[in-house]
Amino acid sequence: MNRAIAILGGIGASLAAVYFLDPKKGSQRRALIVDKFNTLKDDATQKISEMSDGVMNKASGAMGDAKGMIGDGMQSNQTRPSQQPEQFKPGAPGHSTSM
Repeated sequence: MNRAIAILGGIGASLAAVYFLDPKKGSQRRALIVDKFNTLKDDATQKISEMSDGVMNKASGAMGDAKGMIGDGMQSNQTRPSQQPEQFKPGAPGHSTSM
């Protein structure tokens, strides 16, 4: 089985070499392959860039939302400290003051 696979691989490599190294059209075929590869690479780079921009925009929006929530919470806690939940008040059970 391994020998058959090796023989088929050798035949395939030989056919590819003949196809791409053909003196008449081999250079055109190689240029076509290079062109297709470059197009594929450029498309992938653009898609990754678009996805990266989308992720960055979502993360930036989430950070803004979080900062807004924290800011709103800080202002409401400063104006109404008696409305803090018991578990977050210093000295409440489960509240550790030492690290």
